[in-house]
Amino acid sequence: MELVVTHAVADFDALGAAVGAHLLYPRSRILLGPLGAGPRELVAVHRDRLPIVEPAEIDVRAVRRVIIVDVRRAKRLALVPGLLERIQRRDGIEVHVWDHHGPSEDDVHADQAIIEPVGSATTLLVEALQRRQIPFGPMEATVMALGVHVDTGSLTFGGSTGRDAAALGWLMNRGAALSVINRYLRPPFGDSQREALRVLLANMTVEKIGGARVGFAVLDHPSGRLDEVVSEALALEDVHALFVIVPDGRSGACVIARSRARFVDVAHPVAHLGGGGHPVAAAATCRGLSPADARARLLHALRNEPPKPLKVADIMSSPVATVGTKTPLAHAKEVLVHGGFTGVPVVKDERVVGMLSRRDLAKAERKDELDRPVRKVMSAPVCSTTEDELVEEALATMEQADVGRLPVLRGERLVGIVTRDDLLAFLYGEAPPSAR
Repeated sequence: MELVVTHAVADFDALGAAVGAHLLYPRSRILLGPLGAGPRELVAVHRDRLPIVEPAEIDVRAVRRVIIVDVRRAKRLALVPGLLERIQRRDGIEVHVWDHHGPSEDDVHADQAIIEPVGSATTLLVEALQRRQIPFGPMEATVMALGVHVDTGSLTFGGSTGRDAAALGWLMNRGAALSVINRYLRPPFGDSQREALRVLLANMTVEKIGGARVGFAVLDHPSGRLDEVVSEALALEDVHALFVIVPDGRSGACVIARSRARFVDVAHPVAHLGGGGHPVAAAATCRGLSPADARARLLHALRNEPPKPLKVADIMSSPVATVGTKTPLAHAKEVLVHGGFTGVPVVKDERVVGMLSRRDLAKAERKDELDRPVRKVMSAPVCSTTEDELVEEALATMEQADVGRLPVLRGERLVGIVTRDDLLAFLYGEAPPSAR
């Protein structure tokens, strides 16, 4: 007997990878433990077309091969009693692993391991199906496409790769049904989800950890599709990451974590509770741990290794070229041209009172007014930032004000400047202009 297995509370990536594994190993059956709300609803309708085996139907002694997808940590596997022991003893069972998570100390030993850093485990199975030209229908294509969509945030999460996009495109060409994808990918909230969102927002507290704003909420009871509720709460609140803890009904707690900032990796603190996931989305089931204790352990893990967001001081240029309010525009032009600047702060009595850009100079030059003082054409008042402000916050200021540079102030003293080029380098992972 061959079994495809995955982690407990399987999400769409686990389900999509399991379907892909069955296509690659056609004699296999899929063993599913507890399912997340979306996969549970899909399986309820598609069960007759999925090769699912119930735990009671499995003779552990007859299992000869186990295909593990979207997980390799032993403690996260959803297995029938006795199967993990046989796997760990390597008792006549061949183990294949298809996963995209990082290594852990309790990883299962595999005879064959396909582990690569893509955004979705399903992508690895899709690539193998494509290489081997294995046929399948629209239903399988749709379930696998859901797996790629959900685990990559429809290709928006930080771990998404071109390989995920290619896999998704291939599945679309193979008949993945958009109507079905949309049905399960973004279903409308019902009364229970709206109430859970209300309670979550009312109970959320925010901790400042290493420069990041981290939200915590402990709820009295779980709700269906709570992972979607947590994602919605993160979108509504001004926090970089959010951890929601609920009792799991078995003397333990469940944790769902989401992050919107690349400097907060929620998978790391969740791993301290035996969970797993990705930098932007992670979960854990903690047996024998109360929600309050789970919160305390998460907080301890975050404070022990706090997020390290880039601050304005890390990317600003200093010292800063300036011009005075009485400086003739002709001289100010020389400062900009010789320095290769697109703009400079205007100072008076060591205080920044305006900004002068090349655009301002060009307008004056067209009117033959370069003999006028800077104060006549400078832009004021000035949007500014500070050394300790997060780069992402400075970026938001620049977006909202539609300005090309932000003077960096310490009190009223000018200590640096951040330009569009600096922030574009941050956005695209390039070396800052000052380092080029």
